[in-house]
Amino acid sequence: MKSGCQIYVKGSIEAAALYQNALNLTQGMTALNDDGTYEHISLMCGEDEIIAVAEDSLDLHHDKTANGKCPVMSFNVYELGTREAVDHAYATLSAQARINQNPKGPTIAFWDDTGTVYGFSLMDKFGVHWWIAI
Repeated sequence: MKSGCQIYVKGSIEAAALYQNALNLTQGMTALNDDGTYEHISLMCGEDEIIAVAEDSLDLHHDKTANGKCPVMSFNVYELGTREAVDHAYATLSAQARINQNPKGPTIAFWDDTGTVYGFSLMDKFGVHWWIAI
């Protein structure tokens, strides 16, 4: 059994490029809507789909829906490997972020069973919440 996550946003072409760059992913299977936006694009790490992106035709992710809070779904990406990988994801995703819980950059502020984790938390410009750490 496998499970996958799909992000629905307005601006799927730009969002897919942003997430691909931030997490160093490659493009997998792609299907386009008639208007050229993504009906579906798989973003891959090796042979594994990490996330998929699709155009939000219902406009569910506008500012009034987010209301300054985290949406129902949050993407927790961890074991990114290095501080440099986390820093790159932060630099890419924090540009025009709606909510940035770490405005000074990634920090060692998240606790796990081994002590602390270097990472960050923010809601990107598309209204998607990310928690990313080593």
